[in-house]
Amino acid sequence: MTAQPTSTWRGSQSNHKVQPSRIGTVSTPSNTNKVRRKAMRQNTRGLRLNPAWIRAPRVSLDLEVRSKTIGTNTDYRLFTADVSRSGILLVWERESRVPFIVNTLIEMTIDPDGACLDKPVSCLGKVVRREATGTAGGHGTRLGVQIVQIEHGDQHAWEGCLSELEKRYGIEPEGKTVA
Repeated sequence: MTAQPTSTWRGSQSNHKVQPSRIGTVSTPSNTNKVRRKAMRQNTRGLRLNPAWIRAPRVSLDLEVRSKTIGTNTDYRLFTADVSRSGILLVWERESRVPFIVNTLIEMTIDPDGACLDKPVSCLGKVVRREATGTAGGHGTRLGVQIVQIEHGDQHAWEGCLSELEKRYGIEPEGKTVA
């Protein structure tokens, strides 16, 4: 029997074994969450995420979204780049900066004019990612927003729309729904 090399953390009274880095290894169900968390930490340092870690299939869709920070009266008109069951990617291409930073909770009304959905979908979202695009000398921004709360009727309309899009584009749903 050969001993496996391990690292030990000497910062506490007991010896806790630390797993060697798993970045670059094949993700299995036992280590997927650890790998994803470590990649997310490293992503803030400029590294790119592996597309295999995307949680839900995305569909390109151009919808208007009116967003505002909870408790304010100022609406911002953004557009979706893509949508999924767990969130949306919003695009802001204006001369002024959008005030949403990472971890901001925002109230969203998706498709307020009913262009694509049967009725506007209202929900709460959390900005989980923000990246500057800076196209055409403006302050372009892309915001990854996770849907954290949605009423039952709105959830039914949202998932119905996504199911229709998944059928149209031949995407297999993974059974993941909005929180």
